[in-house]
Amino acid sequence: LTTLKKTNWRGQTVPRVNSVRNVYGLLRNVQGEEDKPPVPSNVGFFAWRIMHDRLPTKVNLRKINISIHNLDFSCPLCHEQEESVKQLLFSCSVAYALWSRCWNWLGVETAMHCNPHDSFQQHHMTFMVWGIWLLRNNVIFDNHEVNAENIWETILVRAWQWISYAKPN
Repeated sequence: LTTLKKTNWRGQTVPRVNSVRNVYGLLRNVQGEEDKPPVPSNVGFFAWRIMHDRLPTKVNLRKINISIHNLDFSCPLCHEQEESVKQLLFSCSVAYALWSRCWNWLGVETAMHCNPHDSFQQHHMTFMVWGIWLLRNNVIFDNHEVNAENIWETILVRAWQWISYAKPN
């Protein structure tokens, strides 16, 4: 598949991400690296699933008639809203606190998009959404407690590992 172009709200032409290869291309352009993908292949596929709202969140599972244990559709991290891709990764209070911490760490002041595609296009923070997704899975499947400090440290370590892998010099 080739990269299609679309026009964003500012009238700028931007790539439409319609394949995992295009996600890698998008990530490579940010990194300036041509020979190695900046993230593991499963994470590249994960990024594609975010862009297309194909993560198995509780809302998406309900849409395809897959029953949820105890019929609780709330976000496993904050328990405030139904768990969707947008809610879990960007507007959940726990995720938002992690994003705020990331922006502080980077010394960046920014506004968060609530649209996963726009947020990913703007920030390319795959390590953040991957860390939030792993936290969600640990809470659901391994009964872990939500501990923002521990997940933040894990996210930082993963970010440095991926940067070191992509740029070994």
